[in-house]
Amino acid sequence: MINKEWNDLFKHYYITRRECYHLLTLILIFAFILSFDQWGTEIFSFSQGILNFGSASIIIAISLFIHDAAHRIVALKRRLKPEISINYYWIFFSLLIAIISKGNIKLYFGEYFSIKILSAHRLGHFRYHESGDDLAAVAIAGPIASLLLGGFAYGLAQLLPNIPILGTLARFSFAFAIMSFLPLPTLDGLIYFFYSRLTYIFVFGMLLGYVLWSLSGIQIAGSIILSIITGCVAWWLFYTFWEAT
Repeated sequence: MINKEWNDLFKHYYITRRECYHLLTLILIFAFILSFDQWGTEIFSFSQGILNFGSASIIIAISLFIHDAAHRIVALKRRLKPEISINYYWIFFSLLIAIISKGNIKLYFGEYFSIKILSAHRLGHFRYHESGDDLAAVAIAGPIASLLLGGFAYGLAQLLPNIPILGTLARFSFAFAIMSFLPLPTLDGLIYFFYSRLTYIFVFGMLLGYVLWSLSGIQIAGSIILSIITGCVAWWLFYTFWEAT
C-alpha cells in the first residue's frame, strides 16, 4: 500500500514541465554568473568562455538537482508538493551585481518554492493543512543537501586536485547553501526564520561555520564539531543581545 502511494506521488507530482523550464532558466543564468570572469585571461576568448560556461552549466545542474530533489522528497514524504519558481527580481539583481563587479561578486538568488497540499494524500494526518514543522522541514532540506554535496565534492577535490571542476562544484554548492538560507523574501531561510528565530540562528551558524571551517582546511570531523560550537555561539549571542531584550 505504501509503495503504491509513493509510486503515485512520484508519478504525478514529482516535477512538471513548467518547473523544468524554470530549472533550465536558472541553470543558464547561474552558469553565466559563475563563468562571467572566465572568458579569457587577458583578452576576450569566445572558445574558452564557451568551454567554461559549459562546465559551469554542468556544475549548476548537478547542484540544483540535488538541492531541489531534497526539497521535493521531504515535501512528498509529508504529502505536500513544492513548486519550483523563479523570482525575476532576484535574478536581475544577481545579474546586475555580477556585471557591475565584473564577476568579482557572484550572487545566486532567484529560486524559490511554494507549497501545495496534496489533498487526497493528507487525509488522516493529525493536521490536514501544512504546519510550521512541515514548511520548516521542506525549507531546510535543500540547503542541507547542497551543504552535503559541497562537503563531498570538496573532499574529492582534495584527493583529486587535477580535476578543478570538483573544487568549483564544492564552492558553488557551499555558496548556494548559504545564500538560499538567508532570511530574505522568497528564500528558504525566511520560511525557516519565521518557524523559529532561535533555531534559525543556530542552524545558520552551523551551516556557515561548517563552510568556513571546511574551506580553512580542517578535516570533516573537526569541521562538524566546530560548526556545532559556532551554531551554539551564534545562538547565545542572538539570545543575549536580541531575543532576551
